[in-house]
Order: sequence, then structure tokens, then C-alpha cells
Amino acid sequence: MTIIPKDSVVYRDQRHIEGTLGPLVNFVKYPSHLEPVFKSIFDNTYLIRDIEDAKKINERVRLVTLKGDLV
Repeated sequence: MTIIPKDSVVYRDQRHIEGTLGPLVNFVKYPSHLEPVFKSIFDNTYLIRDIEDAKKINERVRLVTLKGDLV
């Protein structure tokens, strides 16, 4: 396990990708002081309705369905 100080966590602002519901971090509740940590954990992960929606997305990102399937 690696421990990284919260203040040194790096994350990218996520853009909207057509065909997704948006970045997964936007659908997760967390304490505001942990925002950098959660944005880092869910960096490059997007929420989609179902597997069929995944077939329409031509991006190199992690996708998670509403049922929790990781695509």
C-alpha cells in the first residue's frame, strides 16, 4: 500500500463525453475536504446507462454502468 498525502493528490478536470451520463465522480457523495482524493480515484471514469451505450463510445476511458458493471 502506498500512502499519499491528501494535499499532493493530482487529478484532471474531466470533460463531458457524448453518450455518457457524465464523470462518475459527479454521482458520488463524499465529504468536501476529500474532493481531491475522490477526483483522483475516479479520474477517467464515466457513468453510462448500460453495456449498449458502451459500444457507442469511442474513447479510452473507464466506463461503469448504472448496474455497476465495469466496461
